[in-house]
Amino acid sequence: MSGPERTETFVLAFDGSGFEGRLAGALERAESGGSMKVVEALFVGRDPGSDEPLVLHVRGDAGKLARAITDFRLDGARRRAATEQALADGEQAPTVRRVVALLPPGGSAIVVTVRHAWLDVLTDAVTRTGGRVLVDETAEGMPGDSPAHRAFTALLADQVPDCSPEATPR
Repeated sequence: MSGPERTETFVLAFDGSGFEGRLAGALERAESGGSMKVVEALFVGRDPGSDEPLVLHVRGDAGKLARAITDFRLDGARRRAATEQALADGEQAPTVRRVVALLPPGGSAIVVTVRHAWLDVLTDAVTRTGGRVLVDETAEGMPGDSPAHRAFTALLADQVPDCSPEATPR
């Protein structure tokens, strides 16, 4: 690979419907083709029954994310430990707490950062054949602050939309 890693960050909002492994499975399938790699994922939600915060922060590939999500869903002690650990993270904790406060009960937001491996291969081929990239609008490198932190900060600037079925136009 020539040049810094290229990443893209997605912010996804949910109304509280069950994930049932669909999101983690989709990320694993996308990653298995080799075109992209999961770099980081941050899940923030509010428990629909207790209104307690639910936070899971995972760095690594989609397989690691799927295992962490499964543990998070099925094991209350691990869910509490993951939430406490994520909320103790000095840099992100205040932003994450603000996002949790804005979410409706049962609502959640997920920030996923991926690295585009296909772009690395293409850029390398262009460079090796004497060419150069003239326009590249992807985020370059991993800055000092987390992409998840920047994405949630942007989300806060726009406020979290109400994603409940009643508020969603059909």
